[in-house]
Amino acid sequence: MLDAAARMVVSIARSGGIRTGRQCALVLSSFIEEARRDSAIETEAIPENYWLVRPAPPDSNGVERVRLKGAVVVHISGRRTPEVSPSGDDTSDAAAQKQLSTDRRA
Repeated sequence: MLDAAARMVVSIARSGGIRTGRQCALVLSSFIEEARRDSAIETEAIPENYWLVRPAPPDSNGVERVRLKGAVVVHISGRRTPEVSPSGDDTSDAAAQKQLSTDRRA
């Protein structure tokens, strides 16, 4: 909740709604105190676009989950030579396929 509230306060300040510095700190502080008193306010008062992490429905086993919003930057520089085991198997490809299979089930 703190990260979403902080993003919202910064956005308000950048648009000229409040002054930066002490006024931002006071607005953020008062918002957090209000949210502590009434947990429903945090989801109602902060628009969805400020949240990076939200609760998600539990999985089929009842395990709690969260939903993340953001971007992942990947940098690839060159190709790696495949590792070959003594039996001639391409172990890096086999491991990658096993990991991909595991990731898809998650």
